[in-house]
Amino acid sequence: MDASEVLLPDDAVGRRVSYGGERATVRYVGPVPPTTGVWLGVEWDNTERGKHDGVHEGVQYFTCSSPGSGSFVRPSKVSFGLDFLTAVEQLYHIDTDEVLSEDINISSKKLQWDRVRERSFESLPSIILNRSDVCSAGAEGEIRETTPNVRWLDLSRTLIGRWVDVAAITDQMVALEGLQLSFNRLAPPPDPASLSASFSRLTALALMECALSWSQVLHCAPMWPQLEDLSLEGNHISAITSPGPVLLQTLKSLTLARNPLEQESLLALASLPRLEQLNLAQTGLSMIHFPDSGPGEDTQMFPALKNLNLDQNSISEWSVVNELTKLRSLEQFSCRANPLKTSDGNHKTCTQILIAKLPRVSLLNGTKVNTTINLPRVSLLNGTKVNTTINLPRVSLLNGTKVKLPRVSLLNGTKVNTTINLPRVSLLNGTKVTPPRVSLLNGTKVNTTINLPRVSLLNGTKVRADDRRGAELDYIKLFGEAWLQAGGRSQPSPDFITDHPRYQALIQKYGAPEDGELKKPEPFALKNQLLKIHFLFPDDAERKRIEKKLPASMELQKVKGLLHRLLKIPTAELSLSYTSPKMEGTEFQMDNDLKSLQFYSIEDGDTVLVRWS
Repeated sequence: MDASEVLLPDDAVGRRVSYGGERATVRYVGPVPPTTGVWLGVEWDNTERGKHDGVHEGVQYFTCSSPGSGSFVRPSKVSFGLDFLTAVEQLYHIDTDEVLSEDINISSKKLQWDRVRERSFESLPSIILNRSDVCSAGAEGEIRETTPNVRWLDLSRTLIGRWVDVAAITDQMVALEGLQLSFNRLAPPPDPASLSASFSRLTALALMECALSWSQVLHCAPMWPQLEDLSLEGNHISAITSPGPVLLQTLKSLTLARNPLEQESLLALASLPRLEQLNLAQTGLSMIHFPDSGPGEDTQMFPALKNLNLDQNSISEWSVVNELTKLRSLEQFSCRANPLKTSDGNHKTCTQILIAKLPRVSLLNGTKVNTTINLPRVSLLNGTKVNTTINLPRVSLLNGTKVKLPRVSLLNGTKVNTTINLPRVSLLNGTKVTPPRVSLLNGTKVNTTINLPRVSLLNGTKVRADDRRGAELDYIKLFGEAWLQAGGRSQPSPDFITDHPRYQALIQKYGAPEDGELKKPEPFALKNQLLKIHFLFPDDAERKRIEKKLPASMELQKVKGLLHRLLKIPTAELSLSYTSPKMEGTEFQMDNDLKSLQFYSIEDGDTVLVRWS
């Protein structure tokens, strides 16, 4: 027998093969003159491995879906694969301990194999066969008898070429919850619904880089009646159509990253009732619009969406961010590596505006937005007993009266996104305030720590309460002139409301910016502003007052370092507070060394009181 004349499967065309570590699909079986013997015409998954489009000396033997991905190989050079249990036996008898300690990734979930005490296939909770030559289930019923407790299965980069072959395996795994099928080429089944029993408990499915279109996904969707987590990263998905009232209704997480999406079709996903996470990174998006709602209103679309990833797209307009404020459940948002710009070109300014515009986000670009609030040292507030100290950094309006207490997000029914302190306050709303600890605030029982879930992640970063407060106040100042010019003190113009849908809410929250603040066109340049500060030593009458010019961005720990050099007193013993001529008789504590002078709203001419133990 010629080396090329090996025994071939009857259904060789369409089968998956491996050769030299690469995967391919057989498109042709037969002669290729003037050579002798049988050849396989294959289309490689890795297009760079190919040499042509199935044409040899002017004759078209087969076609390829990707140009230049085809070539001819001898049958003796390739593997058509092996059945599931043979692959399991080969792998797991090599080093069971090593296999059992591996991690498995199913879509967005990372699962660690459970250590099993008994070295038997029956006890395996997870099986990883990625990059193996599995192509079929094997004899009927053997998988069910041999590996009955598998919950997580990885069949990525295998030689399985049809969904019916996948179903023949999973049908025998009654506990299966997660399935990894990435980097395969799977022929769609003629009747997907007939295979749904084989995936009846499946909740997580990864189909990354499987060359799928959206229509193919919807065609297969009836197979997955309980699916919650679906990863379709790196496929050929462009136009998206509505799944309708039946398909994908249980879906909570969807990844469409690295697909050439048509952005106008994205709203077809808006009706998915349980969708909480949506990853649209690297999809070429530049615009998002929810036509069912106006500026500052909530959209009815994506009702459950909490986590949105728009990293590495082409978003350059702030109107897109304005649209995202309409998402009523959004808590986590990431938009790294987008061409969003601000007038000063500072990326930190961009982050500040994002925080100010997105009131419900608690994680921004992967960073946590801290919503913890400490309420100490007040015993009565509006006639209600409380028991926490509250710091009110410079608020414009408090119960209808203009004040200069430092920055509050919420008081008397309005949410507070920050740590608040009312040190040494004797009267509030006509009620005597004495120091001690909280139980009620405006009739509501509170804890010393209050979590406000409206803010959480922006670009993967948890947004801290003081970051949000500072960003919102700076946002008010940054666009204060435009607000006035648009008729802000009466009713802003529709154009201004469209560009800044949250501005009026922020005015209600903090009060209107003062005229002096409006004259600062770029509040984010405060780091370059020098403040004239008087240092007074109330416990040392003989020590003369000191005057220094310091940048507003200077942190308290550096201020204490300066005082240490001047006073020769250890920084750990120094305690700082300040007073303002605008609020005579009120002393504000400065108790966080990592915060800047700007954070405490210290202004030119204020006095810092220095004490030490």
